[in-house]
Amino acid sequence: MNKLIKGYLKFLSIAMLASPVFMGCVKESLDIIKKVPKIKSVTWDPDFAVPLVKSRLSIADLVEQSSLSFVKTEQDGLVVMAYRGQVFSQSAEDFVQLDNQTFNKSLTLSPSQQLNFESNNSIQILFSDIIKFNFGGIEVDSLIMKICTNQMRFLSTFKHDVELTLSFPDITKDGIPFSFKLDGKYVNVNLDKSGSSNLSGYKFDMSKGPSTINEVRVNMDLKLTKKGSNPVLPTDKIDLSVLMYYNEFSLLYGYVGQENFLVSSDSLGLDLLSKVTGGNYSLEDPRLKLIIHNSLGIPIRARVPVLQSYSKKKGAVNITGIPNPLPIPIPNYNQVGRVLTDSIVLNNANSNIVSAINNQPEKIVYGFEVTANPDGKKVRNFVIDTSRVAFVVDVEIPLHGSASNMVMEQNQPIDFKEDFDMDILKKVVIRLAIENGFPLEVKMNILLLDSNKNVLDSFFNEPTTILPSPFVDFNTGKVTAPQKKTIDITIDKARLENLRNSSAILIKAVINTSRNNGNNAPVKIFTEYEIGVKIGVQAKITMNELIKK
Repeated sequence: MNKLIKGYLKFLSIAMLASPVFMGCVKESLDIIKKVPKIKSVTWDPDFAVPLVKSRLSIADLVEQSSLSFVKTEQDGLVVMAYRGQVFSQSAEDFVQLDNQTFNKSLTLSPSQQLNFESNNSIQILFSDIIKFNFGGIEVDSLIMKICTNQMRFLSTFKHDVELTLSFPDITKDGIPFSFKLDGKYVNVNLDKSGSSNLSGYKFDMSKGPSTINEVRVNMDLKLTKKGSNPVLPTDKIDLSVLMYYNEFSLLYGYVGQENFLVSSDSLGLDLLSKVTGGNYSLEDPRLKLIIHNSLGIPIRARVPVLQSYSKKKGAVNITGIPNPLPIPIPNYNQVGRVLTDSIVLNNANSNIVSAINNQPEKIVYGFEVTANPDGKKVRNFVIDTSRVAFVVDVEIPLHGSASNMVMEQNQPIDFKEDFDMDILKKVVIRLAIENGFPLEVKMNILLLDSNKNVLDSFFNEPTTILPSPFVDFNTGKVTAPQKKTIDITIDKARLENLRNSSAILIKAVINTSRNNGNNAPVKIFTEYEIGVKIGVQAKITMNELIKK
């Protein structure tokens, strides 16, 4: 018997998908499935009735929401369907790349220094140089490294002890310059010494060299100590190499170059509108909002070469009103790390967004072009590793408008083969008692399809009113009193067989807004509107077959 009840409920859950107003019933119906086996007090008669659902549903219950599709409410309680998509995002790390850097230097002794070394058995010499960094077209005034590994190595042909200390007055942490020492004792083999250090968190001031960009100073303090009677040859030298790699910045000042970014056409799906397959609707105040977030301290020029609503049935409509170029907020030096935001709203007063949305689109198609430093090297830049420019598109559809025979369809796969015990069933009656507080009339039909999508049966001879239209005060646009209706859906033995042989059901809903003087009038959906739903099931079974089971 539990399998039988589960079968009823599975059918009922699918039927509830017939229009958006029934979506909230699905969860409750599925919850009931878990509860039915626990019912102990029901008397099972040959002709029995079981109440399944008793609920009041608001718009929040009727619409499936996510981070990209959700319900908003305006101050007067008007419901707004919102669709969101982050259509473009470019971070500083995406285009500001710091390549690995290598510095090589040979240290030798002059003739006078060789004599001094021979005479005193030791010598200490200070060498100074400039390390030039090659970052392509990027000019760095200063930066703080988030990640940087420094590796140093020297090869010495001096047959003597070597001590080499490198200090970088322009590379500091907490005001202390970075220094590193390599040393070795000569034992019959040329010295080859290396070591590494972590420069993460160090500040590189690259403006102190002659070029004032991409350079740091280095001091090399060399101390040689004579080893026995080993000679000093004029060709003796120390080959020094410095490698900096895995370079990633946390903050950079300078000029990051001119970059062009093009986002080819992409789209934002409008799930609610994409289900409309026929009829007409007219929305009064749809809006498209372009939100711009930027924390890049870089002049940016951006435009939208493509912005349109697209309908498979009616084609594309170019959306007007978007400014060219877009207004990009640029932080100044006192706003490092801050995200600045601006927005553009296209509405019925400054664009053709109404006709674009009433074109019954399934999606909004867009493209972006973005150029960093469009005028070249006129302004110094700054970026942090998390800096980015991002564009977010919101399509907001206040539920204010009219619908005339608007058709919505949904195809739902089903499999009842294991859920109905056909031998004990004569018929099933599902009763819907509905109280409609929404200013909409919904007619529905449910078609049973085989695996080839051929129609096996339909529950109604023609679309039947499931939600009757309530009374509306068209001066205020609000429902004054809900409408009630009771519907019985009878599924006899033959239809049960069709149901078991079905592979899918096709649900068709025809929606009309309430009428004013014979015409479908614009109405508003408010948060206080509700639908009351009571659902019960009655089954006629064959007692002899039930006893056998």
